[in-house]
Amino acid sequence: LTFFDGVTDAEMNEYIQFVKDGVAQEPSTRGVAGAVKKAIVKAVKFMVKHVNVIPSKKVRNAFKKYGGKIVKVFDTLDTWTWYGIARALTAVGVPDNVADLIADFIIEYLL
Repeated sequence: LTFFDGVTDAEMNEYIQFVKDGVAQEPSTRGVAGAVKKAIVKAVKFMVKHVNVIPSKKVRNAFKKYGGKIVKVFDTLDTWTWYGIARALTAVGVPDNVADLIADFIIEYLL
């Protein structure tokens, strides 16, 4: 995808595997309800914590600059669609173009 700085799908998939492996090492909570949402929230928090290994410079810079807002949104997100993610990010002050980039990334690689 061109908006990810020419990073190949293979490189991005390798990074996502790194995120999944990292999240798997963290303590988990019990219960099936909302397990996918909890996993995505944990993945987003892991990505913010380990921001320097995101292969795409654009995505990395967005997570560096707006990491706290991204985490806040995902902790309280109700609508798990591209539109819901992007609008929730803009509601907390993330610029439209950055919110769209983050939503694209989350939908393409995490959901």
